[in-house]
Parts: sequence; C-alpha cells; structure tokens
Amino acid sequence: MQRNQKAFIALTDADGCIFNIVYDFLFLRVIASHHNFLSEYGNSPELLDKHKEFIQAKLQQIIAEVESFVQYKKGRVVVDESIENEVIDKVLSDLGYADPEELEGEELEDALAKAKNSHLKYILNFQEMGKKLLDAILFLANQSYFKKIVTRVEAEQFDHFLLMCGSNRQSKSIDVLNSRRNGTLLFLPTLISMCNKFNELLRVNSKNVKCVLDMFLLADIYGKKDPGISFRLVLNELAGSLRDDHQGGHDEYPFDQKKFSMLYAMMHYVAGQFKNTTFTLAFFEDKEEIYSSLVKVFGKHLDLIPNNVVLEFWPYDGNMGKKVVLEGIGEIDDSYVNNVLNIAVLSGFGPGNHSIDATIDMNIEQFKECKSKQIFLREENVTLSPNSSLYTTALTLFNAVSTENHSPPDLEPTFSRERCAPQ
Repeated sequence: MQRNQKAFIALTDADGCIFNIVYDFLFLRVIASHHNFLSEYGNSPELLDKHKEFIQAKLQQIIAEVESFVQYKKGRVVVDESIENEVIDKVLSDLGYADPEELEGEELEDALAKAKNSHLKYILNFQEMGKKLLDAILFLANQSYFKKIVTRVEAEQFDHFLLMCGSNRQSKSIDVLNSRRNGTLLFLPTLISMCNKFNELLRVNSKNVKCVLDMFLLADIYGKKDPGISFRLVLNELAGSLRDDHQGGHDEYPFDQKKFSMLYAMMHYVAGQFKNTTFTLAFFEDKEEIYSSLVKVFGKHLDLIPNNVVLEFWPYDGNMGKKVVLEGIGEIDDSYVNNVLNIAVLSGFGPGNHSIDATIDMNIEQFKECKSKQIFLREENVTLSPNSSLYTTALTLFNAVSTENHSPPDLEPTFSRERCAPQ
C-alpha cells in the first residue's frame, strides 16, 4: 500500500529572524574591516573594470575571513560578541562620527542602518562576487536554520518541501521600507537565494526531494491578483523586464502586527494545494509576543487550522528555541481569500487605520460565525486562481536596495461597515 504523501513548509520571518543579530554582527564586521576597499572599488565603475582580478581575489579573501568569524557548536551558531562595541565604534568612526559612544537608541540604529545600506550598494556593484559575499554572510548566520531543516526533511522523508514568506514584508513597499530601516537586503528576492541554498545542501546527500519557493503574498489577496503575481512583479522589476501587459502595479495590505491574517491565509492556501496530503507548516519567528499570541489564539481555536495541518511555532533568532505544536481539526477554507478580507474588517481596518492586530481587535467567534455562514464583508466577492505560485524561473538576481525614501501609500478600503454577530 502506498503511504500518504507528506509535505514540509518553512514559513519564515525576515527581520530579527533570517536577518538576525549574527547576520548583523558579521556584516558590520566586514564593513569595519574593509570600509576603504568597499567604498573605493564598489563606488567606481572604472575601477571595477580595471581591477577585476584584484577585486575578485579580495572578495574571496573577505569571504574566507567571514567563515573564520563563525563557529557552529552543538547545533548553535557562535561568534565573538566581546568585540561588538569595537566593531560598531569603527563603523561609526568611518562614517565621520567624532564620538560614536554618544549615540544610543534609535539614533544609533539609524546610523548603523545608514552604514549598512551604503555598503550593501557597494557590494552589490561587484555583481556575482558581491552576491557570493552577501550569501556567505546570510548562510553562515543561519546555519542552525538550514542544517536543522535539511536534516529533518531528509530524516522524515517528506515528499514536498516549500519555502514561503512568513514576514510582514508581504508587499514591495513594506519590503523596501524594512530593508532601508534595518539595513538589509530585500527579503523577497533573498528567498530565492535561500531556496537555492536548501537545494545545494539537499543535493549533497543525494535525496530526491527539492525545495520549491512558493511566492504567494497577502498583496495578492488585496490586489485581487492570482497567487504569486505580486512577488513576480518585484522580480521582473529588479530584472528590468517589467512589461506594459503585467497585471497592474504593486498592491498594499493591512499591516497585521501579530500576523494572524498572514498565518491563516498561508495555512488555508497551502491546504488547498495539498488536499490529499498531510503537511507540517513550520513558522519561524523571532518575536515572542508574536508567536505567543498566535499559539494562544490558534491553540484555543484548533478548528481554524485545517485538519491536514500540523502547525509548528519555532522561536528563531539565529538559533532555534523549543517548538510548540498544534494539530488542526478544522475544514479547509476554500473561501480563505474573502475570510482574510473579513479579518481586516473585523479588526477595524478602514480609513486612517491601516495597521491591525487581529489577535486583540477581532472577535474570533464573530469571525467564525461569518465564516460558517459565508458572510463576506467586502462589497464584492473575490476569487483567485486555484493554481499554485511556485517559483520556476532560473533568474540570477542581485537583491537591489532602493535609494528612494519609501513609505507605504494609503490604502483605500472598499469594505462594508456591516457586521455579523454570532447567534
């Protein structure tokens, strides 16, 4: 008898999670040690062409240095934290701060983000070798994440392995905004590099399963686009191939602080793709207030989790914490798109209120009543294509950092003010 198919989905956060404190430390250490080289050669197209071999050799040397900065012991990433203040002082001194120690709080974070953003552009100007350096920093800082997931996927013989965006960077503008605020790469194209790294590690062990990036985002729901279109628009823009016949511009979504609507959407979207498959959805998140709130709400309402889903919450900030596991008992929500829109309405989304917290603001029983009676609080019923949004194009992308000062544009909701009340 053929066994049931099994799938593993890694729903992964960005800021503080993949772009964690180790990632931050390694990047700042590279800046502190090689500011002169990066700023001189990474800011001059003429020098890039003239000294190509020297630059490639230097970047290879820097990658080797970064590898020596990190140790992986007993499943944990370890760096020399004792020199952190020295590294920060050097970075700030190179920026022109006479007394770096006077900076603190937001002023310090803003100064460091400025340094990281400028050096990201220098490194990205080195093209493929620059990307290799940034990938090395990312992968070394997240060894625990990559190795533990690969080991598990192989050991438990999963038939499918998907990577998805579990960050609130669910639209282009939020991805750009957070990348500038925190001095990181854009997360959406970074997910492609992560997917490639997983497959590189899986190939080493000659297993059949491959990691596939699913590009579904909340921006697809609010923009009434088929799954993956919003992500593809970002990739096309970066690749310089945006055509006039694409499906509209970039769309926004209500920023759900505790990610309830994001997690609900991802669960039921994937459950619809794997209706005859039992799958594990592993949510990797660094902020305790987020995963604790979600554990509390979904733990109390297991019927909101599809019955073919094992939902895992993994605290992760560069090293793994202890997971919490919830098993679903509910039906797959084929109307998840409209019910995600209901979540926004019931959480108070409207003019002047573009940020919600569904775990606090929404009456869960009210939401469940609307869901069971198929009451949709939007003025029109929204359906998306049932097709999956798997990334299949073999693009080589350099994760550009925008120089524009972005902030999310205003959202204009077209929701009804009507409410549904449980009997």
